[in-house]
Amino acid sequence: MMGIWISTILFLTFIIIAQVISPPEYSWRTNTVSELAAQKYKNGKLMQAGFICFGLFLSGSIIFSIIFDQLPLYKGIPILIYALSVGI
Repeated sequence: MMGIWISTILFLTFIIIAQVISPPEYSWRTNTVSELAAQKYKNGKLMQAGFICFGLFLSGSIIFSIIFDQLPLYKGIPILIYALSVGI
């Protein structure tokens, strides 16, 4: 379950860095986090990498939690589906 916290902190770190280096026309009040990953922004690749890292790290931690009986299958599968959809 520690992997869930680590992936969340990792994702928040990517968001904060992307916010800091975002262009002036981006506003965190009116634009979404997903827009930081858009191709129209200069550093969109950074936020795209953040989404991929978050999804893959969360997927891996959920899979290991299910395998080692730390998380019941019925609770892990929905989170795994979410994580894979973010990471892909």
